Order: sequence, then C-alpha cells, then structure tokens
Amino acid sequence: MLSACRLPLVIQSMLPSHTNSSLFAILLTAVPFLCTAVAQFFTSAHSQRTNERRFHLTTFWAIGVVCLALLPIAQMHNSPAGSFVLLTLGVIGVFGVEGISVSYYLALMGGEKGLGIAVINGLGALGGFVGPYVIGALTQTTGQYYAAMWMLAGCVMVAAINAALVSEEWAAKFSLKPGETPAMRRASSTRTHSQLPSMFGDATMAAAMVAYMEQSESSTGDADVGGHDIEQGKDKDTRTEPGCK
Repeated sequence: MLSACRLPLVIQSMLPSHTNSSLFAILLTAVPFLCTAVAQFFTSAHSQRTNERRFHLTTFWAIGVVCLALLPIAQMHNSPAGSFVLLTLGVIGVFGVEGISVSYYLALMGGEKGLGIAVINGLGALGGFVGPYVIGALTQTTGQYYAAMWMLAGCVMVAAINAALVSEEWAAKFSLKPGETPAMRRASSTRTHSQLPSMFGDATMAAAMVAYMEQSESSTGDADVGGHDIEQGKDKDTRTEPGCK
C-alpha cells in the first residue's frame, strides 16, 4: 500500500482536479521516502546512542497508525495539503525505524532468533502476496483508498502492540540451555557485552558475537568429548593387544 508502485495512485487520488496528473503524483512520491531516509539516520543514531530499540519501534509505529487512520478523514474534508502531510508522517512512522527493527530482531540471542526471523519473513511474504489482492478488492468496492488505509493502520497497530508487550527477556527464555536461568544468561551477556563494544562499537554486533561464541563453545565441547572417547578407545585397544598375541 505504501510501496513506491502504489503510492503515486494514493497521492493522485488526494490531489485537486487541476493538478491531478500522473507525473506530478510520481514526483511527489519521492518526498515521503526522502523524509523517511533522513529519519532513519537520526532514529538509528539515537537508538544506538541510548542502546534502546523497543521504545523507538513502538513510538514510530504508533505515529504511523495515527497518521494513516486520520488520512482518510482529511481526504473526506478535501484537504490535499493535510492529506499529504499525514501520508508523509505515516510513511515515516512505518519505515523510519526499519533499521532499528532489523537490529532488534538480530539482537535476540539463541534459538529464538532463527525462529523469529523465519516468522517475520514468512509473514512478510504472505502479506506481499495477499495484500495487493485485499487492497485492490477494497478499493474497487468502495471506490477510494479509505478502507485500505484503515486496514493498513490496523496491521501496523498489531505490530506496535506486539513489540510493546513482548520483551527481550520473555523471548530469551525459549533459548535457555538445560540448567540455565535467565539471571545466568543476563550475567553472561553483560560480562561479554562489556568486553565486545570496544572491539565492535555496536550492541547488535556484540549480541551476535555472544550467540556465535556460545554456539562455538558448545560445538567445541562436543568435539572434545568425542575426541576423548576416541583416545580412550585407542588406549584400550593398545592394552588388550599384547594379550591377544
């Protein structure tokens, strides 16, 4: 709905009749995305400086929900300028924290990271396939983009509520090793994170390195156990070999 291929149609529908041209609508499409690109730099820098992601996500997505929900109302009152401002703010609210959202997913450690990314990619692919059909059906039925905008605002609202309610601590409990407690995981992560930022300078990379180091330690431990068993087997064969002769 807010993609570069459909956004010109939305902008064209809110323009007055004397400026309702396809070329002008296409040129105006660049404005929301340019503002979003600028917003991404500032939001990513502030998120990294404060080492906080979830509040940034929920705040911007909430702004996107409000703006997208008010956009049809502004169009009903024949306010092209107000509609375009709301549309721009809605695009910034949805896409302005794109980098932070990816960083938030990758900061999850252990098995839940793979499951979470798989679910996100699966839902994204499903939305990319079903979304155009649903938006097209709503637009043809109503003759306007009002219902489609409200549906999109509802989807973003669900994502914002999910990010606000589901904490990293709640997600991390699904990747605890046998006998490991959340307090032990936090202590280990804090100790490792205090050493890694000087090397990487980013909490996301530090979290990724923690997960990699844990997996490497587990693999090394399994390999040591296997090698020890092999050595014991060789020693047993050596001790029994003279008796066999």
